[in-house]
Amino acid sequence: MSLQTRLESLVAAIGADVKQIGTLARIYETSAIIQSGALLVNSDPLKPGVPVMRSCKITEARAIVKTAPTGQSILVYVYKNNSNYINTITIAAGATTGTIALSGANASAVAGDRWTYYVAQVGTTYPGADLVVGLLGEYT
Repeated sequence: MSLQTRLESLVAAIGADVKQIGTLARIYETSAIIQSGALLVNSDPLKPGVPVMRSCKITEARAIVKTAPTGQSILVYVYKNNSNYINTITIAAGATTGTIALSGANASAVAGDRWTYYVAQVGTTYPGADLVVGLLGEYT
């Protein structure tokens, strides 16, 4: 292989890597421990919320528990700034994760906004334990 061919191949590879790095730089991901221990239903937002540092659009929300609920599902309401309802994440009875796709105006945020969460329902036989909520999207 000639030097020129090797250089062209290297430039093409670097170009692909730079494109991938540019894509990765736009990814927004955050997570927060919402409740540790056995879960309780809350009517107020949990924790002070997750602050938004740059404008972003959330495309997916995921809730994970260490111990699955039994008897019924866990329902976690996702809000922006404690008042704009985004969607509900459901963790089915016997499961440890629940994922939803998000879209629309409420899924976008600007610096200074906060993502907050409410646990609206827990398992009846066992509530589930150790809840973490994560958001995935991209900076805008």
